[in-house]
Amino acid sequence: MSPIGDLVKNGDSKIVAHGGQGGSVRNNFFGGKGQSQWITLDLRYCVDIGLVGYPDSGKSLLLTKLSTSDQYLIGSPEKSYKSKRPWLDDIKFKDGRLISCVDLPSLVEGAHCNDGLGHHYLKHLYHNQLILFVIDVHGFNRGIFRKPIETVLLLNKQIEIYDDRFLSKPVLIVVNKMDLPGADVAFEEFMVDLKKIYLQPDECDLDKSILPRRLIKYQDIIPISCLQDRNIDYVKQRVRELIDFNYMSKRDPDCPRTFISLLDRVMESRKQTKFKLL
Repeated sequence: MSPIGDLVKNGDSKIVAHGGQGGSVRNNFFGGKGQSQWITLDLRYCVDIGLVGYPDSGKSLLLTKLSTSDQYLIGSPEKSYKSKRPWLDDIKFKDGRLISCVDLPSLVEGAHCNDGLGHHYLKHLYHNQLILFVIDVHGFNRGIFRKPIETVLLLNKQIEIYDDRFLSKPVLIVVNKMDLPGADVAFEEFMVDLKKIYLQPDECDLDKSILPRRLIKYQDIIPISCLQDRNIDYVKQRVRELIDFNYMSKRDPDCPRTFISLLDRVMESRKQTKFKLL
């Protein structure tokens, strides 16, 4: 079923059925019958940022930290509720600027094929100006273990299969749980693997079935710790830069080289800080 129209702004309208000819002297006051049809109204949130990730990556806690909201408490009954439905909130800045954000329910492998709950909500990425991939620095393990690089590639692939137009949007990778033991080493391995995927994709030892046809060129890769509030302010700064300056329409056409330079810069920054967070 093809869409009839997209109503985004106040005052937008779309004719879905035409009325019949009115009765008059010309037709002896026998009016014509109007059109009728069944239509489905599909809600898609118009927000600036969409948070996407696997279960237990810390998306909801990150949004709480970004918005300075007290709606999410670890271990609270609200946690399970917000994990099953989109959670909307605003990121507030000192000058009064507000950036809207939605935390989408966690994806599972095969979300584009209607596995799990997350596939119901991928549609909400349509109007996003920016997408945040939130991943666990130690990977994902529910039945099958996935390394951080595999997690990113699977998110890339599932979004690509659902609607490859979303891949043209700016995307940030936020690597969470950097407070855990071994996180520095895991992050360095992730950066090396990510660079190898873009420079030498044929030589990577990953399962070819998880590789997307089109790789996202990320705007930044930020290691954070939601639990310790580390690097949260930098995430807010980068989010505002990308939204306010509208990087989506002004991206460098030389994306591959720019992205590799970004990886080099992030890795160099990590070396200079001696494995401490940025």
